[in-house]
Amino acid sequence: MKKGNNAPQGDDTSYKNDEAVAVHTEAEDACSKRVDNNPKDDVNVKKSKLSSHPHLLQILNLPQRYALSIASRPTIHLATALILSIALCIVVATKGNPHFDAPSVGWFTKGTTVANRAAQEGAIRRWVGTSDSKKERRGLAEDKEGDDLYCSGAWYGSEEMLNPESINLVNMWKISDLSEKMSESALDANALYEMCIAEEHTLNTLAENDLCHKCLVEKKTWPWSTGSTTEEEEEKCIQPYSLVGLARVYMRAQYGFKSLGTEHILPSMSCERLKSVWSARVQKEFKEVLLECTSYMLEELQLTPASNLEYSSCKTFPIMTSSLVDDQFLDTGRVTYTSSIFATKNNPASVKLMYNVEKGKLLQNPLKSEEYSSSSFEDNFFDVGINTLYATSKQGFYEMYLEGRLPVDVVILGASLIVTVVCVLIHTRSPFLTIMGVLQILLTLPLGYFVYYFICGVTFFPFLNTNAIFVVFAMGADDIFVAVDIWKSFRREMPRDLTTDQVALVALPKIAFATFVTSITTAAAFFASTGVKSPIIASFALFCGLLVMMDYVLSIAILFPSICVYDRWLAQGCKSKWVSFSSKKPVQVKMPDTDENDEVRRESEDWENVERGGGFVISVSGRDTSIEVTAMVSTEDSNTSQSSSSGGKIENDANISDGRTSLLSSYHNLLHHLRWPVVLASLGALIGCSYVASRLQPPNNISPGILPSNNRYERHRQWSEHLLASKMIGSREVLFIWGSIPTDTTHRMDPNESSLLVYDESFDPSKEIAQVYLFEQCKMLARNTKNYPFLQQNGGGLTCPLQAFNDWLEEQSQSKSPTETYSTHCNGATGIPMPSDVFHPCLIAFTDLYPNVMFLTHEEGLVKTIAIAARTQTSRYSGVEDQQREFDAIEAWLIREKQDAPHEASAFFFSSYDFHVLDTLINMTSSARASIGIATVCTTAMILLTSRSLIVTVISILSISYVFVATIACLVGPLGWKLGLFESILLSISIGVGSDFVLHASHSYSMAPDSFVMKEERTRYAVLHIGPPIIGSAFTTLSTATFMLFAENQFSRKFGTILIITILQSMIGSFVVFFSLCDCFGPSKNNKFCSGSKNVPVRSGLKNL
Repeated sequence: MKKGNNAPQGDDTSYKNDEAVAVHTEAEDACSKRVDNNPKDDVNVKKSKLSSHPHLLQILNLPQRYALSIASRPTIHLATALILSIALCIVVATKGNPHFDAPSVGWFTKGTTVANRAAQEGAIRRWVGTSDSKKERRGLAEDKEGDDLYCSGAWYGSEEMLNPESINLVNMWKISDLSEKMSESALDANALYEMCIAEEHTLNTLAENDLCHKCLVEKKTWPWSTGSTTEEEEEKCIQPYSLVGLARVYMRAQYGFKSLGTEHILPSMSCERLKSVWSARVQKEFKEVLLECTSYMLEELQLTPASNLEYSSCKTFPIMTSSLVDDQFLDTGRVTYTSSIFATKNNPASVKLMYNVEKGKLLQNPLKSEEYSSSSFEDNFFDVGINTLYATSKQGFYEMYLEGRLPVDVVILGASLIVTVVCVLIHTRSPFLTIMGVLQILLTLPLGYFVYYFICGVTFFPFLNTNAIFVVFAMGADDIFVAVDIWKSFRREMPRDLTTDQVALVALPKIAFATFVTSITTAAAFFASTGVKSPIIASFALFCGLLVMMDYVLSIAILFPSICVYDRWLAQGCKSKWVSFSSKKPVQVKMPDTDENDEVRRESEDWENVERGGGFVISVSGRDTSIEVTAMVSTEDSNTSQSSSSGGKIENDANISDGRTSLLSSYHNLLHHLRWPVVLASLGALIGCSYVASRLQPPNNISPGILPSNNRYERHRQWSEHLLASKMIGSREVLFIWGSIPTDTTHRMDPNESSLLVYDESFDPSKEIAQVYLFEQCKMLARNTKNYPFLQQNGGGLTCPLQAFNDWLEEQSQSKSPTETYSTHCNGATGIPMPSDVFHPCLIAFTDLYPNVMFLTHEEGLVKTIAIAARTQTSRYSGVEDQQREFDAIEAWLIREKQDAPHEASAFFFSSYDFHVLDTLINMTSSARASIGIATVCTTAMILLTSRSLIVTVISILSISYVFVATIACLVGPLGWKLGLFESILLSISIGVGSDFVLHASHSYSMAPDSFVMKEERTRYAVLHIGPPIIGSAFTTLSTATFMLFAENQFSRKFGTILIITILQSMIGSFVVFFSLCDCFGPSKNNKFCSGSKNVPVRSGLKNL
């Protein structure tokens, strides 16, 4: 056959002296025939289309065909991808519902046994009008200005004041711990004076902004103050419920101080007067009254065992001290924490205005700036309600502050994006690739939301999902670094006259596979975390997983065509800085002289232009229709002579890339020299970190905060937990419910929906045997007999509702003039049991008459559910183990009791708000362990798939294990973290993020050319080729995670902290642990047990083609 113009001229020696390249490539690159007579002419090079070879297309697999399609028409692919992406973004903006739900919503589990019970409890509470929904709990009823509740003084001690989550402004105080403090207790004169001045200032500010309940009062001025008696009428805010107000009342009652008007509106003495008369003797007497009344209150509520004390003072002067003293007051006699509760307006507009006033520090203690250095108090903070758990109302200052931080978070995200752009620009050295890569990252967000909202059908979008943006920044940059580096590596090391199509045929499938490995493992870690039953965590994990996979899809749809366009511009000689500002030219690495090249050239006359393909071989896997071409890289080192069987070294590592390669080459030389000590140190670190990580313990109590501990609203919440009122609320009330099936009728990931009430049709309380059983259970649960050791002593201050119903029946039956309700509905019943036909109408009528006594639901004249309350011994402030032990005890009793109960009343369950909190923590920790297991299995499978070597898989798992345990050890040791709500889910996610670098390293090691026989050569190859993108990705992720530390919420901060530690440990796990183990124990070739690949000469490959 006649040779073309580019056929080698002269003897074989001249052909051998031509430049060749040491790289991975595909058979099609070596065997695609030139269609032009001058391949060095750029115009003719563009005409060389691999797609014109029909026989070649028949043997290409799907990734190779798609790569060839992209490379042949990159602008069409790029334009199509951008148009479709923008169209979907428009759909999201117009048809979607992109908004953030309240930060406090969605933390508690849904779908568990405990959660289903809580869902039915909530449905019952809503039915009877005592819903625990935020709006009703907060008392957002319409204000009744001038109502007797406030002006008559009935507000003090009422439900509107004592409700722990009512919309009342609460000022929390804490005595200073400093040695030079002025007061030992909030009962000291100086402390009372400071609180008094602060309360007056707060009342004046509230009055100026019309935020408090005001009453008209006649003000009298006495001669001793002005010299003459005058009277005038004015409107004043009622006084707060506090130690100051109680002290004034005490002084008037005990020492006869004359009042200037209505005491709860206009105090009888000024702050200065109170301080002057508050002697040590008065303080001691007042403290004794407080101690006595606190003990009396607890006994009356049956929260403590009864005593033989008379409590004469408190019976004539009853006070509710729960919000005035802390939980240690009875033991120490000191008041360290106390509160002032103001009667403020509760409509949303007033609460919002009140928040703005507080944010402007207009409520701040006026003495704080003047005498703060000598203050009795550490500080004082405001919020509405006494929030004993991080889940606050939407009207709370706590949540308003979180919502107000969203613009700040946007600024943080913007700064993070700028850092990502700079890192990508420095790494790619191409403004065009940087813009397209960042555009790919930004489009990931709306397209990920499109799948989240329209395909997955999840409408709940919590504020935690903002953290997913940081994840996509890091993962997107990682994909860009890997893609650009692999492409440039192929382009640099392949023959210089190959077209973009030829390079893409090999490079793009390699890039797609390399990024797919890390994307699928990271996404698997996130998707595994969707098993958590907490909607806010499951939604966050789902959204993150979708973003990771969508970023991968867009990297193929947008980044791949962009790289091909970029390569074509360079091939055309474009020198625009828009395309590339790199001043370095790629340096070709020569191939060694081999006889096989001459044989191929001589025996394949049709392969006329394979002048630079001397080292290429074809790797055949299974069938002849799947081919892969690998370059036989074997160069002679100037200082070392090697046989062809041992492979070869790259002649000059620095020529492969740039200065980074020189550093990495030096690093590998040092690592190779110290490989055995490094391996021993790595194994020792793995063992040591495993020991430290094993000390990770659950928290002592379940009371996490979203905001950091130095935030004023978080400190208000933490201080309120020390009040006696909080501990009383925390004394767990548990409901035993008959007549309902524990289930949740709402979507698992939508906490904004409320479950419907599902009735148990087998429940029939009208049967006499069921009446007797329910009555006996009710009495025993209220009294806490010995049969119920898990309940609080004396029943916890609760009354059996059926006992009240029975007493009412006895009273009415013996009365000569019974009520109309009894006469109409009860048909002369004298007590429980009663005739079945009378039970339903009589009990329903009694409930309507006394709605606060019975806790039941009814429909169509039939009692459907009955709930009986009891209190257990522990609270949410108890240890997790104690609470779990008590829950298990109740559950065991429930199972036994169901067996002995009559059929009509045998299907019952118990539910508690605090048990729901406990269930949330337990579910998160257990789900985190399951997620870690799933992510580990997925990672192992991907390593085995990519490496095709059991040895590399074992080494990789050891390296990833080091990353994981070292991360936990850092959290447990220096930071002192415990396995709480946030930590559990973040650790399960970290294993997916922490395995990325090791996966890249193992993939690079496994993809080393077969000519690199020695394990140290394969390690060197992996270090030089995957090192730069790993370093670039690590720097970008660390920069992004650093910005997360400036977020206000604890989840973002902890997420950023875990990301930083995980990335640092991943660098050590890949560059130190993995590469040192590979340098000592790594295989020279991939395990044939996992891979049936074999290398054949190009001649055989040509025949297959």
